Amino acid sequence: MMVPHVEACARVSHSRALADERALALTAGELMDVRRRVPIPIAFDAQWMKPGKAMNAPDGYGVVIGGRTGKCIMSAYRTKVGELKNHSGSSGSMEPSMGAEVVVRLGSEPTEVYVKQLCMDLDSKTPKAVAEAVCAQRVQHPSLQIPQKLHDPNHFIKALRKRLMKVKKLLHTNNVLPPATQKQLGDEVAMAVHQHRGSRVGIDHLRAAIWNVLVTRSTSTANAVNSLHALARRMSTESSRESNPRTKMECGSMKQAGRSMQTTSSSC
Repeated sequence: MMVPHVEACARVSHSRALADERALALTAGELMDVRRRVPIPIAFDAQWMKPGKAMNAPDGYGVVIGGRTGKCIMSAYRTKVGELKNHSGSSGSMEPSMGAEVVVRLGSEPTEVYVKQLCMDLDSKTPKAVAEAVCAQRVQHPSLQIPQKLHDPNHFIKALRKRLMKVKKLLHTNNVLPPATQKQLGDEVAMAVHQHRGSRVGIDHLRAAIWNVLVTRSTSTANAVNSLHALARRMSTESSRESNPRTKMECGSMKQAGRSMQTTSSSC
């Protein structure tokens, strides 16, 4: 009998946080529409209730965080088993389903808000599901709008670090970007991204900051330049034996990449 009490407390907490989010939006200069709904930014993410990737997880839950309050303003739940079963698709479709649900609920229930911006991970399925749900419900709820999608910097940095770990596999060598350099590069890019969050100076300044980090790291990582040249020489030898036009093209690209890194290193 504890679950109903917990759910009741959660609804009260969500209602209070949503009221605070609406008040801060008005203070920030957001305008009400004709139905007295105020646009708000939100962050949404979901997780399976099972460790690991859990593509066969039976349960999952999603949480909505107000963009200005940083508080939880709504949640959603999906399960494929038991008396509470409310999902019949795959486990991978739980997050898009919950994302579409919370956006529609915020814009159609008596919340006096609607979602203007949606900050989330790099997933492309959820925005598509949100757009489809909004278009399907807009006739009954005219305040609904397809929210602007914003990429969460933390997910971007996490994806970058994963790709850095795969560099040696892509180049088939062990002397490119050792773990210490990978960590430092990831940390510096993360700092550049977070320093420019919400900045009004424009995307060019962020791009320049990230490029500066990459140039600085490339000048201090001589192994990367040497490995690129070694790979180019090996591919050149193989291409001369096999006379494969595609291999020759890849070899030329690797040589050019090595020369570019050396030029960058000498100019800094």
